[in-house]
Amino acid sequence: MNIVTALGGCGIAALSIVATPCCTDLPASIAASSFQERLATVRLDVTGMTCGGCAVATRAALRRLAGVKKADVSYDKHSAVVVYDPEKVRLARILQAIQQAGFTAKVVG
Repeated sequence: MNIVTALGGCGIAALSIVATPCCTDLPASIAASSFQERLATVRLDVTGMTCGGCAVATRAALRRLAGVKKADVSYDKHSAVVVYDPEKVRLARILQAIQQAGFTAKVVG
């Protein structure tokens, strides 16, 4: 027994709902729309790191920021590469997070 038959038997007017094929491609149309994130990448020189632990602390500070999608920090190269959503976090806030971790950073290029 289906719901329409059961409702009809109870004296309740039933509606028939029909799905339209146009809605089946909704995820694809969303992916192709302007709702996609627009990410930025910044390369930074980081000074003051004295060991690998400093790089780990800097990376952790960056990854805690809402809007930072990826943060790679290298003690050997004294650098960081940060991929972020500029609508959620500003570059100034990224630099501030590094400073609060105890280091100094400047944009390369």
